Amino acid sequence: DWGGAEKQLFTVCREQKKLGHSITIFPLKGNLELAAKFNSIEVNVDLVFFQENFIKQVLYFKRKLIEDFDIYHAHLPQAEILTTFGIQKNHLLVITRHFAGKFAPKLPKFLSSFLSRIATYRASKVIAISNAVREVLILNKEVLHPEKIEVVYYGYDRKYKNSKVRVRKNKKNLLVGTIARLSPEKDLTTLISAISNLKNENYFCSLKIVGDGPLKSQLFKIVHSSNLENNIEFLGKIADPYPFLKSLDVFVLASKFEGFGLSLLEAMDSGTKIVVSKNLLIT
Repeated sequence: DWGGAEKQLFTVCREQKKLGHSITIFPLKGNLELAAKFNSIEVNVDLVFFQENFIKQVLYFKRKLIEDFDIYHAHLPQAEILTTFGIQKNHLLVITRHFAGKFAPKLPKFLSSFLSRIATYRASKVIAISNAVREVLILNKEVLHPEKIEVVYYGYDRKYKNSKVRVRKNKKNLLVGTIARLSPEKDLTTLISAISNLKNENYFCSLKIVGDGPLKSQLFKIVHSSNLENNIEFLGKIADPYPFLKSLDVFVLASKFEGFGLSLLEAMDSGTKIVVSKNLLIT
């Protein structure tokens, strides 16, 4: 689906294709929003694992795929666990960590770290997408062999070569926007509270939120209970963020932490003014 990690995966695959490599993507879940985009650059999308239970995935991996590829590259926890249990010792496994939070958010910290170490013990390299992610991985003992961690920043193609920060023309009605997964670490409740405070001070401000996630219904209820239905709009996921970003007066990212924050680069590229939370970890 559309997201920072998935966008980066597309960029990586596109550049690997230019180098003449053969690539197959095995999606494990989701809505396959990017399948056609990967096919358009001649990357094969194989659905053999798609929405199957974990045991079936591992068994099929061991029986059918074990000699098919030279390098396995795992993105996100479910893929890491699958490849770790599926590959043999002589295979190369690279893992990319896109996130600065717990490996398994629903588990206690010590169990999450233990599971994370299991997921990385066969990896030849663990890519951290920023120094902040690397520091968190080491601090929380998320990687069995920390010396294997390498920082490789996201690749990003600028859409607008000479974009400048735009001067806000609308002096009365401020249009604020954000692009974020609707999950706890994005701290959208604080952003909604800010809009409520501005409204109470008779300063009209509207907020548009792009994204989807587990807190969707909860955030809807907060907006309703705060009488902000006329001020806040949820747009869901969008394929092209740039028209949205260019329509804004201010882009806000209220996250408690970020691995990299691709949406910030997109906002900067669009020439939109940016406000970020003080506690962002992006280095």
